[in-house]
Amino acid sequence: MAFEIRADSYNFLNHPQFNNPNNTITFAKDPVTGIYSLSPSSAGGQITSANNFGPGRIIQMGGRFSF
Repeated sequence: MAFEIRADSYNFLNHPQFNNPNNTITFAKDPVTGIYSLSPSSAGGQITSANNFGPGRIIQMGGRFSF
């Protein structure tokens, strides 16, 4: 006879999975000099959201008795 206890976990530390960085860069023209520069409202290269497909962490336990 034997008894077995088992525990499995997935994403135990619950690390976030970030989406790809934003690839939109906007430029603004200075009305005085006429020079184009990066707009202050540009979100290029920023990561603004996380990928939340599925549950955050999964933990399961089980036992088996063999005779």
